[in-house]
Amino acid sequence: MLRTLVERIELVPDGEELAIVLRGDLAAILSVACGKKNPAFLGETAVLEE
Repeated sequence: MLRTLVERIELVPDGEELAIVLRGDLAAILSVACGKKNPAFLGETAVLEE
């Protein structure tokens, strides 16, 4: 069931590290749970760092 919630996982360079960005329903659920209504691309990576 969890796989159906994840459309895509992206690895994005962030300095000397890689940020993991989720795309799909799970990303939307996590954004809402963190209180973000319309997170920008950088906001999404910030959610992962917190």
